[in-house]
Amino acid sequence: ERDMVWKGTKTLLEVPVTFEAWVQFPQDTDGRGGVILSTYGDGANEAISFEVFSGGAPRLYWVEKDGTKYDWVFKDVNVYTGNWEHVAIVRDGQAGTVGCYLNGQLMETQSTAGSVGDLPLLAYCLGGDHRVPNEQYCKGRIRSAAIYGDVRTQEEILADMTEPAADDLLLHFAPQGNETETIPDLTGN
Repeated sequence: ERDMVWKGTKTLLEVPVTFEAWVQFPQDTDGRGGVILSTYGDGANEAISFEVFSGGAPRLYWVEKDGTKYDWVFKDVNVYTGNWEHVAIVRDGQAGTVGCYLNGQLMETQSTAGSVGDLPLLAYCLGGDHRVPNEQYCKGRIRSAAIYGDVRTQEEILADMTEPAADDLLLHFAPQGNETETIPDLTGN
């Protein structure tokens, strides 16, 4: 709900595949909801941004090392409900699909359209990205955000809604609702 961003200190060592978060946005949210987790900005060629786009649509924006951009916006999904919603985006390179789940239910699937899935060189930011000023900070609330190195199944996503699984968990932040300088990565990485 505030223009607040936490910047990670280390980059991931594996390519992220599944992005999950518990988010809450007011029903009357106008325009883009903002970033949940992102490496975008700071002059790096490659980037990944897990965010909420206009109309409450979850989005995965992916820029490959060669500059090719992929923009998966799931317009059939709306997280602007006023309720806590669990959103998951799964990029399955082998199947050639990117799927969006809402509260454990697959809502929409799109093609990866040839994306190779490069590993970004920057650390992830929670609630915004590396740009200054940060125009895409999260305009809702984030209770938990996690990234996995595997293609999570529907059953795994449903289980993750209760407690993120330790297997293949690359990153996990769970802000406690108070302002603090540091939020630990609960994976211990």
